[in-house]
Amino acid sequence: MKPDHSFTAQRALANHCPELLGRASSAQERAELLRAFSADLCAALPARLQPLLIGGRIRATASGGEARTGASLAQSTGPCAANLAVRLAEVAAPLLLSIDLATALALTDRMFGGDGAVAAQLPEMVPPSALLAMERIALAAAPALAAATGCEEGAPHVSSHASLARLEPFSRGDYYLCWTISVEQDRLPAWTMQLAMHEAALLDRLQQGSGRQRAGAGGTADPASGPFGAIPLTLLAQLAELKLPLARLAALTPGTVIPIAPARSVTLAIGGQAIAQGTIGTLDERVALRLTRVH
Repeated sequence: MKPDHSFTAQRALANHCPELLGRASSAQERAELLRAFSADLCAALPARLQPLLIGGRIRATASGGEARTGASLAQSTGPCAANLAVRLAEVAAPLLLSIDLATALALTDRMFGGDGAVAAQLPEMVPPSALLAMERIALAAAPALAAATGCEEGAPHVSSHASLARLEPFSRGDYYLCWTISVEQDRLPAWTMQLAMHEAALLDRLQQGSGRQRAGAGGTADPASGPFGAIPLTLLAQLAELKLPLARLAALTPGTVIPIAPARSVTLAIGGQAIAQGTIGTLDERVALRLTRVH
């Protein structure tokens, strides 16, 4: 005899598995954080680079954002480029900006008033003058990077070297997130630089900034704290209101005395919106308003 059993599922357990949902939520949050970081960086970078590169309005775009090992990144960068390690105060690991030799020479020429033309025969190493010029590019980009990561804008530390191995900005076995930043300006040739940031350190920093934003959005802003506490606002206390016939209004001349009876309750308003009520009195020989009720 061959038994025949029929089973019916009572519920879909996998749909409610916290481990599965947790991983999906984490991956989605990661993608949103990196998308926001890329957009914020491209929005802040042009204003920082504009003073260094004379010309029309600068536009920046970013592509990539994939994770790579330090060894893979070192291999793709090559043996000769302007490599700049930028250390921000609130990010645990340095970030790396890499600009290839030809681009570094062209940008150096432009920063000193040239048209960015580069000789066909390139030098074997990045000249010290080009390294110093690219350090200025990195210092200009640092505030944009700090803003995109949610850091306070402080004094960054920048070190540079033509050899990535000599610079040693990261461990070869760790994972890094890499972007290609493309910079365009009018009809000038577009140029690119590579950005790499330690994956764990960057995500930790972005999650901290996102958590503070969520906490701030759920609470009430303190009106006494910056940047709003010092904003001057105009308040209006209407002491009296009277009505005059048109004939008497037309007969007003200098010296005319109009009796006024101050109201017992005066409204204190801002922008036409009443915020408090009070009574009229004096303080140090000046008219004063004692608040009796705050809306």
